[in-house]
Amino acid sequence: MRKFIILFLFIFSCTLLNAQDFVQDIKGKVTDVDSKMPLWGAAVMVVDSKPLIGCVTDSAGDFKLKNVPLGRQNIKISFIGYEQALVQNVMVSSGKDVVISVQMTEAITKVKEVQIIAKLDKDKAMNSMATISARPFSIEEAQRFAGGLTDPSRMAQAFAGVSSTSNSNNEIVVRGNSPKGLLWRIEGIEIPNPNHFREDEGASGGGVCILSSNVISNSDFFTSAFPAEYGNALSGVFDLNLRKGNDEKKEYSIVASVVGTEVSLEGPFSKKQKSSYLVNYRYSTFSLLDKMGIKVSNENIIPKFQDLTMNLNFPTRKFGNTSIFAIYGNSSSGISSIKDSTLLLNKENRYEEFDKGAVWIGGITNHYLFPNKKTYLKTVLSLMGEENMMTNDTMDFNFNNHRIYDESMNYQTYRASILLNHKFNSKNTIRTGFIFSNENYDLYSSGLDFETNQNQTIFDNQGSTNVLQAYTQWKFRINDKLNLNSGLHYLYFALNNHQSLEPRLGLVWQINSRQSLSTGIGLHSRIEPISVYLTQIPKFEGDLQQPNKNLGFSKAFHNVLGYDFAFTEDLHLKAEIYYQFLYDIPIVDSLNSNFSILNMRYGFVTVPLDNKGTGQNYGLDLTFEKYFTKGFYFLITGSLFDSKYTAGDQKLYNTAFNGNYIFNALGGKEFSLGKKSNSLLGVNARILYKGGMRYQEIDLAKSNLAGEVVYSSEGNFTKRSADYYNLDLGINLKRNREKFSWTVSLDVQNVTNKNNLIGVKYNKYTGSIKSEYDLLILPVLSYRIDF
Repeated sequence: MRKFIILFLFIFSCTLLNAQDFVQDIKGKVTDVDSKMPLWGAAVMVVDSKPLIGCVTDSAGDFKLKNVPLGRQNIKISFIGYEQALVQNVMVSSGKDVVISVQMTEAITKVKEVQIIAKLDKDKAMNSMATISARPFSIEEAQRFAGGLTDPSRMAQAFAGVSSTSNSNNEIVVRGNSPKGLLWRIEGIEIPNPNHFREDEGASGGGVCILSSNVISNSDFFTSAFPAEYGNALSGVFDLNLRKGNDEKKEYSIVASVVGTEVSLEGPFSKKQKSSYLVNYRYSTFSLLDKMGIKVSNENIIPKFQDLTMNLNFPTRKFGNTSIFAIYGNSSSGISSIKDSTLLLNKENRYEEFDKGAVWIGGITNHYLFPNKKTYLKTVLSLMGEENMMTNDTMDFNFNNHRIYDESMNYQTYRASILLNHKFNSKNTIRTGFIFSNENYDLYSSGLDFETNQNQTIFDNQGSTNVLQAYTQWKFRINDKLNLNSGLHYLYFALNNHQSLEPRLGLVWQINSRQSLSTGIGLHSRIEPISVYLTQIPKFEGDLQQPNKNLGFSKAFHNVLGYDFAFTEDLHLKAEIYYQFLYDIPIVDSLNSNFSILNMRYGFVTVPLDNKGTGQNYGLDLTFEKYFTKGFYFLITGSLFDSKYTAGDQKLYNTAFNGNYIFNALGGKEFSLGKKSNSLLGVNARILYKGGMRYQEIDLAKSNLAGEVVYSSEGNFTKRSADYYNLDLGINLKRNREKFSWTVSLDVQNVTNKNNLIGVKYNKYTGSIKSEYDLLILPVLSYRIDF
């Protein structure tokens, strides 16, 4: 750690030399928020620029502000009949052109100009149908938050009502719900878990996101009461957008860090047609950290991953805007046996595990604006898949391996989405669409029966099924102060012909320029992983049965009430109270069982289930935030909540994710350096304090007799670790030169090296219970150059 700091200070001392005046261009597009119609003639200007820097959008809504001084700039956009928009703190650097996208809202009252204060622009979701529990985020925020490692999931863990299961995993717990209830979308289409080092079947997280911050544009994150276009989700939604490449000139980025390298290139295919490409590749290995004695996992095979993302954009005059995108990522990790004859008496030293996974996503998106400029059609066709393989071996005294477990999960999905949006007038907009998915699967699992010493097939299923989703939404702006968003979502699962009809409703009341009230209610459902429905259990005759084939959806009723108060344009307080009632939850229908699928993060089910369980989550989320202005920001969030479930024994239990309280405080300061302020030093920190992790008590005596873990029957998740504490620190230094810029960053997770207990695990080889701890200090030093 000391070496990292010395190197960082040396680079810092070199940045104060050779100060010069540099400028850069800001370009972008201005559109109507509801119809996506380009706004021709909108006035765009740099606030407080002397002399004034401004321009007017062309017929395509495009603009370019030339020769903008480097540093943070505020951009104001005005258009007759529309509410004024303000984009704050746009980072202008010499390495790359700055590209922004602005959506403007048509004013209902035409007799006077209506202005939006900056607070509303920052808070407003990218999805215009969102009313509550929605948080827009930019990749600049992801890069700024300490400990986030530029990962959108880790950044979201700082939001109110959101927490993680551990530092080693980016999966998120939203308001007490299991992480597997999260929906991931990109470019408007549902995608498989986009993370490296995914745990197992049904997991929504992993070690690191496959999508680099270089390729993600402004996106949305939802924690409850989602709009009607989002289906097959219970806890939250990540709705991500890919960034388009520069359509005027070629640009490059190179990142080298202690965890790997990254290369990004973008540029125009044709400047005349404004077509462009963006390609990003990463390769990462943690071998350097391992040599420094820093462990990123409890496994002794060094984790590795690589990923490639591509986005090609082709605007046309007659057929709309077409994009072709592709994403691929693979990763591997594991545990190797210790080939030392003096240590082989310990069975744990003879154990081997190897995990390998891959995700690939390809798609074509077309966005067509009809000649009436009020209707657009968005079509997405995609092919995607995921592969997960795990093997467990044990080594004998002659160093020969014997397979004790084998698992292979392969999915391939064809998915099509059509969205039609029509804006009738400034008050009424309707959006409707459907999503069709053809899911193909090849699932296999086998293990060694230690009593018979014979290999036994646990799972062996191949086939396909279909999922259909349809929705319709109506946005009704009753007046300047009241917005009503209503909708209906339909979900159909062909494997067992189950279906669900889910009404949604959201209302926003803008009390005055500083205060607003919002509410959202709705029904939501989630299809379990296909392996749950295809669970194979032997009959008494020896044949296999599938008792879960007709299992229904897990369902939830969401109810949220929110209040927002703006002290100033950059300082506000937000409070949300919520109640979620979960029903039709799969449980074991037995008075002797306390099992509920609500407690699962991932994995297989090997017992018969029935939709007879319930659960409830309720709580209060608070957010006190100062937006990034005058080189300073902070975000303080607090959550008080309770998460319970009822099982087959009719008793009420804590869920595995009932931490009861979460407190986050993060902030940062940016300093301009040098005579011309061509260098920026950023210092960021984050403190996390939350309730300890809940875990099941293990009955050691019964576990040793059975040769596998057996939990105590006294209660479920009655044990919990001590409260969890974590401090992260980030320091970055950005230097602008005439034709390029470079940034050196040091991001440190768990600066105090706190040893947080996150659970316990039974070790069948030693016949003992082992405590599991989270990652210790993790410093990531990186150097980036943009040109």
